[in-house]
Amino acid sequence: MYPLIEDMKKTVTSTIIIILSLVAVIAIAVWLVRSKSVNETAGKYDVQSGGNEISVSIPPLKYLVERITGGEVAVNAILPSGSSPETYEPTPRSLKALGDSRMIFVTGLIDFETVIMHRTGHENTIPLLSENVDLIQGDHSHHHRHKGHSHHHSHGADPHIWVSPAYLKEMAGIILRHLSTDPDDEIYRSNYQSLINDIDATDEYIRSAVAGSGVRSFLIYHPALTYYARDYGLEQLQLEYDGKEPSAEKLRGTLDRAQAEGLNKILYQKEFSIKAVETAAKSLGAVPVEIDPLDEDILGNLRTITDIITGREAER
Repeated sequence: MYPLIEDMKKTVTSTIIIILSLVAVIAIAVWLVRSKSVNETAGKYDVQSGGNEISVSIPPLKYLVERITGGEVAVNAILPSGSSPETYEPTPRSLKALGDSRMIFVTGLIDFETVIMHRTGHENTIPLLSENVDLIQGDHSHHHRHKGHSHHHSHGADPHIWVSPAYLKEMAGIILRHLSTDPDDEIYRSNYQSLINDIDATDEYIRSAVAGSGVRSFLIYHPALTYYARDYGLEQLQLEYDGKEPSAEKLRGTLDRAQAEGLNKILYQKEFSIKAVETAAKSLGAVPVEIDPLDEDILGNLRTITDIITGREAER
């Protein structure tokens, strides 16, 4: 064998080995990058994995966050659908989801939100979406039983701020501010403006419906629409007081007022007692109508509630 040919063979073999090694290294690097991307995506966006990016206390807040983030971030609502925020207690599972969350949003006005802030140790860092709200004061106290003992909470303010389009805008602004350091900031701002436009359109719809109906009051069991009533110049006649069914005297007075104003519907929420609603409806000759102020689609829900109050649902 000639030495020159032998050297050439060795050179070619070495070159091939080097090329194959580089290909292998590149392939491994690509695989690692793709695997990392898949794993991060699964942890970041898969609701079932417990890796939720953002948690909120109630469904209407979930709507606001999802509109601003464009649905690209998983959002976990702590309050289960159909549950009452007045009596709900966070479960160990829901608290674990909070621990996995990058950010938490609450109104700061509901009992179980206080539990959330305390148990997660973030009382001073969780954004309170009620910070710019002119709260309606009153006795909105509730008495609960917890694991064999009872205790009493008195907030002194109506917590149902999400039924006001004006305050939905305030809350959306706070949410955007706390997401402003996100890489998708510009997208979020565009989504936020689209949300504000839709809130303004809903506000205009409600004002037009109320003005055209001549309605000045409505009858409801649990006073969940106080801010809505204030925004649109309506009076909310309620059957429940201080978290309790009304006395015979108060019930009679409210029903006399409702009858004088020609009200023929009683709004109620399914998580509260239907007994007083049925009694009042029978006495007044009215129809009980179920509403859900905590429905996630808060803008569509406010339009539906407006249609019920103003009689527009009969025109559908």
